[in-house]
Amino acid sequence: MIGQDESKCQRCESTSILSMGAKCSDRCSMAFDDEDGVGYVPANLNVGEGDYIAIDYCLDCGQMQGDFPITRESVVAAIRGM
Repeated sequence: MIGQDESKCQRCESTSILSMGAKCSDRCSMAFDDEDGVGYVPANLNVGEGDYIAIDYCLDCGQMQGDFPITRESVVAAIRGM
């Protein structure tokens, strides 16, 4: 899991955490507000980095695991940097 205790959800403490990963090479696409981009998976958005997407979420409450919130400015900067 990304940045925490692998055994429990950071919101509800459930142990039903699904980890998903995918390799997208340099073809990750993102869109947010009026910004869009295609390239490597941006770092520091809790979705992986480089060629890989990695997401952990709780099957009981739906909470995506990781460090949140992420600012709008961080997302826009990540998309522009793709």
